[in-house]
Amino acid sequence: MRPAPTTFAAFAALTLCGCGAEIPPPAAALASSAPAPAAWEPRPLPPAGVYRAAELRDPFRPAPREDERDAVAAPDMARAKTPAERFALDELEMVGTLSGGGAARALVRDPGGRTHALAAGDYLGPDHGRIQSIRGQAIVLVEVVRGDAGWLARERQLALRPADAGETSDEP
Repeated sequence: MRPAPTTFAAFAALTLCGCGAEIPPPAAALASSAPAPAAWEPRPLPPAGVYRAAELRDPFRPAPREDERDAVAAPDMARAKTPAERFALDELEMVGTLSGGGAARALVRDPGGRTHALAAGDYLGPDHGRIQSIRGQAIVLVEVVRGDAGWLARERQLALRPADAGETSDEP
């Protein structure tokens, strides 16, 4: 059985007015409790800066460990770059060594297939890397990179590519 609509209306009226409290209209209730809105004022923009990505660390290379960091003088930016400095170390591969006359030379192949014969003191890679020594299995170089506190030196190695790496064979 359903209650009559008049019964429901009477019940609602008694419930709302049963306490004897006066119910303010909605607009009056909002106006009395909310503070007056403040006028919006635009803030001035911060001064424009210059973004120099070339001076920042490459985010795709691991950061140098603390034991690899040494403060050094800035590299000579006016020095003419060699062809072996155009490629990142991970694009280059050491394919052999030459020795004769007391000086060892490393053979390094670039992505274009050209081979460079490099000696200690030559530059390699885009981070001002200078070859310190050439061992039978690796080139040891020191790169100079910009860090938070200035120019830092980090030691890197370019290892000799194994003889079977990258070569395919039709034999099973």
